[in-house]
Amino acid sequence: MEKTNLDFLKKRKVQIDKYLITLLKEKRITYKHHKDAEFLFNYLEGFTTSGKTIRGSLFLESLSLFGKTEKEIEALIPIAAAMEIIHSALLIQDDFMDQDETRRGIISLHKKIENEAEIKKSRKPQLLSISSIICATDICFFIAFGEIAKSNDKNLPKIISFLSEEYTNVGFAQWKDVELGLSVEKAKLSSIKDIYLYKTARYTFVLPLLCAALISGEDKNLISKMENVAESIGMVFQIRDDYLSLFGDPKETGKPLGGDIIEDKQTIYKYYLTKEIHKKENKKYLPVLSLFGKKDLSDQEIKKIQEVITKTDVQSTIEKLINDYQDTFYGNINQLNNEPLKKVMTDFFIFIKNRKK
Repeated sequence: MEKTNLDFLKKRKVQIDKYLITLLKEKRITYKHHKDAEFLFNYLEGFTTSGKTIRGSLFLESLSLFGKTEKEIEALIPIAAAMEIIHSALLIQDDFMDQDETRRGIISLHKKIENEAEIKKSRKPQLLSISSIICATDICFFIAFGEIAKSNDKNLPKIISFLSEEYTNVGFAQWKDVELGLSVEKAKLSSIKDIYLYKTARYTFVLPLLCAALISGEDKNLISKMENVAESIGMVFQIRDDYLSLFGDPKETGKPLGGDIIEDKQTIYKYYLTKEIHKKENKKYLPVLSLFGKKDLSDQEIKKIQEVITKTDVQSTIEKLINDYQDTFYGNINQLNNEPLKKVMTDFFIFIKNRKK
């Protein structure tokens, strides 16, 4: 494995987490007249700070790479915090849609509310749960954009417009993801890739990188090249996420093994597995497809799916796809004239390609 240096992730996470904790303590006081405020902000304090904080950290570090001083960067931490608050809200929604009970080793908000509602003998615990997380995530979005508005940067209107457009794309991609997961029709590869592009690649990497570039007044030519670089990183990130759902260690990922299978998500792995099993020589594996969507999936059944993926050409096909994105990445990164940026993006790509959580 190639050696990488992403120490900035720890440094920037500390800055963002510190700001988030202070912010959420302030919100507890501001909204103390609402009985659910303490419950929500207590949950968010643990949840927002328990993740990798990739988006906010990449945003802050990119500002540094574009020449901003640490003092200037400190003034823009509210935007980084906003990115992490919005991310947490989207994860809370995603966990309900996928019916995941844990995230980052923490009980999902919808499940926590439902459990407490059952203890209190609420008439409709599930309805209370979904209604509550809709309200909770709305609150997150409103607070986040309030944080973004704190910036006095001259490019603030452009930043808000850009963020609004990117987050809207995330919403449509999530909608499509749920729709495909519930459809009886086989998903097209192009549809799966579109979801990966807008729900992960642009959202996780293009958004923070280009937001920093806009603030720093970078020229359109450089921004276009960075966009292609960030998209390649993001696509590999999502494919690796799919791999970890099938082969990862739950203690490291913080998510149960086989979650995508249980939810019958339309992933690249499912697409190529279905295609491979329908080949004449692999018809004997057809029963494996009936395991997708099974709620009480056993460890042995997950192992069976793993074996079929390994014995057929699924993994080699996906590795070829990753290599194609890698070629695109290096083809674009070599056109950048910012050496520190090139180094960080290259380290990021290597880290993403080999990550275990």
